Amino acid sequence: MFIVDTQVTRRGPKRSLTSDQIVDTALDLLDLAEPPSIRGVAARLGVRPNTLYTYFPDRAALERAIIDRLLGLADPALLTGRRS
Repeated sequence: MFIVDTQVTRRGPKRSLTSDQIVDTALDLLDLAEPPSIRGVAARLGVRPNTLYTYFPDRAALERAIIDRLLGLADPALLTGRRS
């Protein structure tokens, strides 16, 4: 008796973006005083809004990534109130 492995691995479409590129684009929109919506970021990147959901499950996740990036760029002394 032979056992045949029938598990098939599915390959999805190749990702054309990175989450960093998406966050960079969202930050660019913030610099232009535009709210970084999923549709706005997708339009700026030239992709459909659904594409961004491959990288972030919802808008809140994108917003968290933006906040994390901004906090990472901030001076720790500013965050702790030790510097004016």
